[in-house]
Amino acid sequence: MKKVAILFLVTVLIYFSGFAQFSFHVFPYGVGGDPYADTILNTRAILLAAGIRQVNAYQTFPEISKTFASKIVNINKNGSIDKITICFARNKKTNFTFCIDDTILYDPAGRMTSLKMTDNNGNKYFPRTINYTGEKEIEVLSRGMQLEDSSVSHQSYNEMGQLIKLIRTWKGQETENTLFYYNSDGLLDSTQNTHWGTFIFKRRKKGKGKMIETKNSKWSYQWIYNHSGQCISSAGIMKYSPGDILESGYKGDLKSEVKYFYNPDGTLSKVVAKRTGGPAFTTYYSYVK
Repeated sequence: MKKVAILFLVTVLIYFSGFAQFSFHVFPYGVGGDPYADTILNTRAILLAAGIRQVNAYQTFPEISKTFASKIVNINKNGSIDKITICFARNKKTNFTFCIDDTILYDPAGRMTSLKMTDNNGNKYFPRTINYTGEKEIEVLSRGMQLEDSSVSHQSYNEMGQLIKLIRTWKGQETENTLFYYNSDGLLDSTQNTHWGTFIFKRRKKGKGKMIETKNSKWSYQWIYNHSGQCISSAGIMKYSPGDILESGYKGDLKSEVKYFYNPDGTLSKVVAKRTGGPAFTTYYSYVK
């Protein structure tokens, strides 16, 4: 059976993706494709301390990177996202730009309860709802066009508020079952997934900072953090094997590298991503207080 390599390790790292403010973004993997991916770097605490009320970002080469061209994020007084507007590259033939608005609602305790989505054509999409089914249990429901197409994510957390178990179902069938393990310092030590197996995360010093690495026979990945605990780079390699079908038709090892740059107040200033078979593209950030 042929293997499929999509978007440079995104498939392999699927249980690290998703909405950081919603669930379990563990390690950064660029900021393209997922408009919430940078919230693991521009955290609620950082935005709140800096007094940020709006985040503006735009990307170079959005057509090539196949992600949003720009976004505007509105931050409430608690440092959480109230609304995010994402716009994609302008259609050169029709001069039309497609945009999506996400509005996030919270309960009186400040917990997210739902995400409502509309576009600039006036279309409304099914909301994503968050149910707190227990003291340490969350259920996230994503509706499809048909009720049977709904996906459900069940998440369990430990006493420290860290994700320890994730179960996803789609059309009533389990698609993922992942366990998360932490060491005595509270850092992610390993994950065990029913499809991808077990992954162990090794740490070692890197100058004044540290490096985190994980790998298996198919791929390897590393993250480098500075002395302040901010991730300054991430890089991955997916090894090519005969029969792989690559998105770009490229045959060979897939390599990706992302570098993160920060302002003195800890907020992101830019993110530069580079990958096999394409040009580097940059996401620039500006802020309103």
